[in-house]
Amino acid sequence: MTSTELTFAVAFAYMECEQTESYIWVLDKLKQLFVKKDVVPQVILTDRDLALMKAVEVVFPTTHNLLCRFHINQNVGMKCKEYVMKDMRETIGTLWKDVVWASNEVEYGVRLQYLEQACFASKADVRKGKKPVGYDVYRDPSGFEYADQASQCSQKQSQASQTSRKQSQSKKQSQAKDEDFTLQFPCHIRPYITEIVNVVADGNCGFRAIASWHGYSEDGWAMVRRDLDMELREKKDLYERLFGLSLSEVRNGLLIDHVGFQPPEKWLTLPEMGYLIANRYNIILVLLGNPCLTFFPMTTTFSPSAPTYCIGLVNRNHYLRVNMKEGFPLPPVTVDWMKFRLQVATSWMLGFAGRLQHWHHLTPMLPSRVNID
Repeated sequence: MTSTELTFAVAFAYMECEQTESYIWVLDKLKQLFVKKDVVPQVILTDRDLALMKAVEVVFPTTHNLLCRFHINQNVGMKCKEYVMKDMRETIGTLWKDVVWASNEVEYGVRLQYLEQACFASKADVRKGKKPVGYDVYRDPSGFEYADQASQCSQKQSQASQTSRKQSQSKKQSQAKDEDFTLQFPCHIRPYITEIVNVVADGNCGFRAIASWHGYSEDGWAMVRRDLDMELREKKDLYERLFGLSLSEVRNGLLIDHVGFQPPEKWLTLPEMGYLIANRYNIILVLLGNPCLTFFPMTTTFSPSAPTYCIGLVNRNHYLRVNMKEGFPLPPVTVDWMKFRLQVATSWMLGFAGRLQHWHHLTPMLPSRVNID
């Protein structure tokens, strides 16, 4: 390959067949053309022709034998069609290219983690053939088999009863926990909450809640981090004006160097990352906590079909997913959203004016201060 990243032919050979012996002969003749006998190629790329790869090991034992990236990409594409859901294939392809073009080992490790998380979250439901149910021979069962079958049925019913009791107890405990979480939200919004979905508390909980809403599943939290980082880079001018000197701090909060529990500086931070989420996915993000906030997209026009992602902050350090009744009241937007949105984005407030006003009417008015002499 030349310095301009172009390839050129150095030799041609006619072979009787594509077997290891023929390839060894060709490579040995090529080796004899080298001016310096102690100089050999550092890397040889092949299209995974096993016979050629074996010949390279024989003639150039110290050379790194790598596969052609073009053919690897083709293979990744075919495997995606086989194992990945259709609507996730483009995302997987993009993540794969990010891994291939990583500039250093740390970046490679982080991007590979993003890819693995995406593959796990988007695995297609491949159903294998089921084993035959019941008897696998064409004859009437004996009396012993009838008795054995009845005994097994009784045991299964007993186990099912125990499982049912355990599930009932677990459900009651879960409901009690949900009620504890609900009590941390304003009184006037509680009647609109239909379900609280908890997520793993590992420092990624905010990203897990968003991943759950977006269809990645909770385990797709790493993809959310990556999406928001891409949003920062693609709309750099907007976020430089919005975040100012804290821009680097926001981005550093998205980038991680290891999998597992994340320290506080790597947690989801609001309102900063709320703008990123609403803009990246073109959705309405609602935060229930202290304060309660609504984040509309800042660069697009109103869409009545845009989904709403609602998350709650409990115990001052844990995010979870909150499912709400349709048309629930929307809390106010931030001052920065009003200041830095594009003009077309004003239509979001107009489109949801009724729900914003509904929240305002439900919010208890603070008593005015009265001085008594």
